Amino acid sequence: MNKKTIIGFAISVIFLFFALRGIDWKLVFESLKQIKIVYLIPIFLIYMISYAVR
Repeated sequence: MNKKTIIGFAISVIFLFFALRGIDWKLVFESLKQIKIVYLIPIFLIYMISYAVR
């Protein structure tokens, strides 16, 4: 890898750390457990159709 790629990766990791440091991951995973799959299926299908149309 060249120097530019390594610097870009390091900057991304630093900003990702700052963005995610105050998150309560237990609460995030509890919220994700409550997702209803019934709503995700049409959303996924619409996304795939719009991707194919593009």
